[in-house]
Amino acid sequence: MELTASFLKRPPAACEAWLFTNRDFYRDLDAKPDLKVVQSSIGKVKELGFIKGTLGVSKFADLSPVAAAAKWRRDAMEPEPRFGT
Repeated sequence: MELTASFLKRPPAACEAWLFTNRDFYRDLDAKPDLKVVQSSIGKVKELGFIKGTLGVSKFADLSPVAAAAKWRRDAMEPEPRFGT
C-alpha cells in the first residue's frame, strides 16, 4: 500500500478504500491478459496517428503458458486428499 501511495504522491489512507479491493482495476486471477483491451489500445494508438496500421493481437497471442501456469497454481492450492475420510 505504501509503495502505491508513494508512487501516486498520496497518503496511504487515501488508497485504503479502494486499493486491492473489488473497487480497484480488475486483475484476472490467472494473470491472463485481456486481448480485447490490448486490441482496443492498439486501435486507439492508430487512431491518434502514432502508428500507420494495426495487427490482430489474437493471431500472435499464445496463452498456453498462462493456462498451464494457472492449472499448476490451482492444482498446487488443492488440499491433499485425506485417507480414511
